[in-house]
Amino acid sequence: MDATDRLFQPVVQRRASDNVAQQILQLTESLRLRPGDKLPSERDMRDQLQVSRTTLREAIRLLESQGVLEVRQGLGTFVSDRPTLAGLPVRWSRWVEENKEQLLELLQVRAALEPLAAGLAAQRASEQDVRKMTEFLDQLDAAVSGGDLDRAVKGDIAFHQSISECGGNSFLVRLNADINVSLLESRYAYYSLSSRAEVSRLGHRRILEGIAAGDPESASNEMREHVASAIAFYENLDTNQQG
Repeated sequence: MDATDRLFQPVVQRRASDNVAQQILQLTESLRLRPGDKLPSERDMRDQLQVSRTTLREAIRLLESQGVLEVRQGLGTFVSDRPTLAGLPVRWSRWVEENKEQLLELLQVRAALEPLAAGLAAQRASEQDVRKMTEFLDQLDAAVSGGDLDRAVKGDIAFHQSISECGGNSFLVRLNADINVSLLESRYAYYSLSSRAEVSRLGHRRILEGIAAGDPESASNEMREHVASAIAFYENLDTNQQG
């Protein structure tokens, strides 16, 4: 296999099985390995990862126990395609199940703070600020189109943080930065669904239009709708019934 076609990188740290499991998990989260995909053969994976058969099998057993992988006798190892919350990847479905109450509380705080930040940004943003936010959104859109979940999440955070920063209120900047850290996993869950990524993309553009136009009311309202959409999505997930 050519180096450019590799899915995995050699493991060089301690606890090799944990490192193997983490690499596989990252590939499922970034959707390079999608639900139902078959993993490469054991020999191919061992060659790429440079680990023993025992280490690889320990990692697979760990991910199987977490519901991420399925070992099908005589067929191979597959990324789980069992029904999950709203079609979320297994890890994020489980994370939402376990953290839904706290997540909604954080989003409620965000709903109070971010419209204020957007309104201030509309009053104070310079042309350079608007260009910077536009660049963040362009990068975010490219990441979503390319299926790069990590870059999409980073772009989303950068856009929202830039709004707080150009609003000029240092307390809002710090509060929103803390919230962004706490909401990191929820963003991965959200952007793992193409339908929600598109909703977010359109909402971001409307927020930016209000800021660029110097219209605090429009920017605040669009941000309020943007966060409300995320709240509604998580509120409507039935954590007692998957599918």
